[in-house]
Amino acid sequence: MADNSSFGKPLPRGVVDISHDFVGIPQQAMNPRLELARLQKQVALLRGRIEAQGFTEPKPSRSTTLYVAGAALLSVGFLVIQILRSGRAWL
Repeated sequence: MADNSSFGKPLPRGVVDISHDFVGIPQQAMNPRLELARLQKQVALLRGRIEAQGFTEPKPSRSTTLYVAGAALLSVGFLVIQILRSGRAWL
């Protein structure tokens, strides 16, 4: 989803290093707080658009809640494993 706040921001430039036979994009710094705030803003915007259309949120069943909680826990575990394997400190 494109949002107007992304206009004018610099784009990552590709690097072609002939001496080391490398073509790619340099590592970009990530600010987790800024990313989280941006995603929360997008969720709020989408929620408002859905409510404006007249859709109401169905009450989730207990099994749905458990599936969602399990998927979230699995995702967080996978993210932690990837961070530990990369050897970088993110936070």
